[in-house]
Amino acid sequence: MNENMEIQPGQYWHSFNRTEFYVDDVRSTETGVWIHYTNTFTQQTYSCLQEAFRHRFTQIVNRG
Repeated sequence: MNENMEIQPGQYWHSFNRTEFYVDDVRSTETGVWIHYTNTFTQQTYSCLQEAFRHRFTQIVNRG
């Protein structure tokens, strides 16, 4: 997994089926670190705890 990779706004990640997501924000709260992200195709927004995000997605390196 990506345990050592810091999740930051502006990064692109993909799911197992190669759907791309853009990290909009990372927020630390009393319940944990929340990742807010957008599907780059549908523009639908989501959020989940950092641990779940790391299990669902892989960072796209050298995108651009």
